[in-house]
Amino acid sequence: MKYVEKTVIAVSVVIGLGVLVASIVSLYNDFSSGRGFEYLMTDVVFFTFGIVLTGGGLKLYKQLLKLSAMTDEVFDELVFARLRPVLEEIAYSTVELSEVKAELEKLATKVERLEKTEVESIPLGRISFYMKSIVVSLIYIGAYLFMLNYYMGYSPYLFPVLYIIWWAYITKEFGLFSRFEAWLVMGIPVLIVPAMSIVIQTLFGVAPLMGVIFATSLLYAYLYYLYAQELAGSEKSEKKGSEGSGGTVLSRNEGDEIYVSKSKPNFLFRKTRSFISEVTRWLRS
Repeated sequence: MKYVEKTVIAVSVVIGLGVLVASIVSLYNDFSSGRGFEYLMTDVVFFTFGIVLTGGGLKLYKQLLKLSAMTDEVFDELVFARLRPVLEEIAYSTVELSEVKAELEKLATKVERLEKTEVESIPLGRISFYMKSIVVSLIYIGAYLFMLNYYMGYSPYLFPVLYIIWWAYITKEFGLFSRFEAWLVMGIPVLIVPAMSIVIQTLFGVAPLMGVIFATSLLYAYLYYLYAQELAGSEKSEKKGSEGSGGTVLSRNEGDEIYVSKSKPNFLFRKTRSFISEVTRWLRS
């Protein structure tokens, strides 16, 4: 395991423990001083975030240790077990030098293939995405706390920034800045959130409004993450332009292909139906 990975995991765990301890102290102070329900819920949210951040860092460290141990074990079994007979043959047998050289070349080829396979099997993309998500989460929490503590009259027009933070991060990770659908998704909170915030503030007050903003921004990030996965997958399928990707290829001229994708149900409809089926399966079990 590299020192950079260890440092990132250690920083994540330390930040998680710091958030956890701070939320416990704040929860005790708010409960002792008899503050409102919204302050207690904010402390509970940060307490949960600290647990998730600390547990995620420890779990990631455990997975990296397990992956390193598996790599060492496979290397010992496949390389040393094959290298030992060759060395014994060099020391105790009368095999010609050319045959030994050929065996070593074959062994080197197998070792190179094994190293490439091991490197490709390491989920570096997931680890990088997890680390970046931690950083973006800290930025998001900081912006949310600033708006919570310094609420002003024009704050409803700043709330879309919380949604755009997640939109920019997810769009960058999936490379969707050139897709019209991604920009359409960004326009949803810009158009809806300010008016929705003013209405909720007028009817229920600031505290319920901040709770709704926090919940809907996280829900927006989760749904857009699922939608971005689907957009990235459809873009790859369209580039392939083959019948096996679920569509039809119509040729007008030689070398000119048009990919016509089959109609799919609406994204929200499919996700809602999947969620309902999962809940139904859980209730029946």
